[in-house]
Amino acid sequence: MGRTAKPARAWFDEATKKWHIRDGSVKFSLGFGKEVSDYKTRCEAAIRRYLAEKDAGDRLKLKNQEVGDVLVTDVLAKYLEVRITKHKPDRHFPHPLSRPEDTINRLLSLTEFWAGKTIDEIDEDTRDAFIDFLHKKAVARARGLSERRWAQWNERKAKLHDAAVAREQRRIQERRKSLPEPRKKLPPPPPVFNPASVEFNDKASTRYLEDLRSAITVAVRKRMLKYAVPVPLLAKYPSRSSTFTKEEVSRLIDHAASKRGIGWIDGKPVKDLPIWAHLARFMIMAIYTGSRKSKITRASFNDEPDRPWIEIRKIQNSKTGKQEWRGFFHRLGKAEIQYDNKRAPGIEIPLVLVRHLIEWKQQGIVYPCAFPYGSSGQEQPGEIARAMRKCIREVFGRDTKKVIHTFRHTAATWLVGRPELPMAAIASYLGMSIEVLMRTYNHIRKTDHVMVGKAFTDGKVGEEFADDYDYSTLDFVELSETGRQKSTEIDRIGMNENEQESMAIEKSSIETRRDAA
Repeated sequence: MGRTAKPARAWFDEATKKWHIRDGSVKFSLGFGKEVSDYKTRCEAAIRRYLAEKDAGDRLKLKNQEVGDVLVTDVLAKYLEVRITKHKPDRHFPHPLSRPEDTINRLLSLTEFWAGKTIDEIDEDTRDAFIDFLHKKAVARARGLSERRWAQWNERKAKLHDAAVAREQRRIQERRKSLPEPRKKLPPPPPVFNPASVEFNDKASTRYLEDLRSAITVAVRKRMLKYAVPVPLLAKYPSRSSTFTKEEVSRLIDHAASKRGIGWIDGKPVKDLPIWAHLARFMIMAIYTGSRKSKITRASFNDEPDRPWIEIRKIQNSKTGKQEWRGFFHRLGKAEIQYDNKRAPGIEIPLVLVRHLIEWKQQGIVYPCAFPYGSSGQEQPGEIARAMRKCIREVFGRDTKKVIHTFRHTAATWLVGRPELPMAAIASYLGMSIEVLMRTYNHIRKTDHVMVGKAFTDGKVGEEFADDYDYSTLDFVELSETGRQKSTEIDRIGMNENEQESMAIEKSSIETRRDAA
């Protein structure tokens, strides 16, 4: 008779002088020994954590479970495994996540709220409770930020006070006549935290709920659940409708180009520098290309595989024989991944923008949207969202609805408003699908609607043939007795591409019989 298997336990290895967890054939070190005063408490906590992880792992292996028997946290754990930790490309997820850190943070918040709840508890009431939970977290985060700012202000106040006391003591001791040292003024204290001032948009919680819905879909596909439980989402918010006028774009660019402040040059602070010149360059590129923010801010004049790049070269005009500057915007680096929902086709740069790019490149700029006066001394593209928000608010006020994405929306609106430009060409230039362009901006192209209305007004709609239209260049297909259009030769070949030669022979035989008749 074999020995009875012992349960999971803490075991001290005399050879390594370290505590271990042993459970049958499983053995791993905890990383500490008896030199730790509370080693007993830490061992007990490690055993509890190990058993909980083991239990969760066993639950993840069960198949076709009822929704009342599966925890939401187990489904989220499976989703984390499939999408991030053990991701393998397949037809459902051919590419890894573009921002896995953001997804992990959202899954942690979901796990914190849904701990202990099962899948069948997902309904509108728990959804509303989850939104309140996110709101409270936002308030706590804002409160912590306010407290840190007050702590920094008090620390600086104490340092200035100590410096003033030391300065006064030196003056009394030395008793000399000299110019007084410049006194540093304490900045105004930060505002008192008010929970009601915390802005929380329910739209942000939709992204969390979509992650939960995706996790349930994965669990069903992996046969962890028998069927999917719908996750009640919030109503869609209306899309942003604000756009820039040409005058407003000029105001923004001029304001950013004329902004002066302090920056670092050769490791030393320098005053009166154009600290927002890179924002002006961003706005010029955004309005002329209609590209997404990340594609412009990360762009380089050099061919770097991990970022978009701008190619400027001279070519010879075949008509005039002269050499001209041309530009091409590769919105996707060679090593970057093309996502279906974030299309980034390369485009030829308009000549009006090429002139700006040549000037910037001749100035030695490598990254057009990089802040050149950082303390590190190296020009590297960074995040411009905060500076752009400040710039837009300084020009239009704090209550403005305009944001960074308004540049892309404005470019699309201006292009769709030109009736001579095909919608397919505009969609390709902007890097969006024709369906999205039609759904979002079709109401702007009023000239197409006018043409449709003119057809009704002329009274030609509904007639088989219009009297004032030249149909001599068209090949009409006769209709069968049942009213069904006969398939043409091209249609038949398209349905059976392997029989093109036989179709040609059949056609020639028909013509021969017709001539004989």
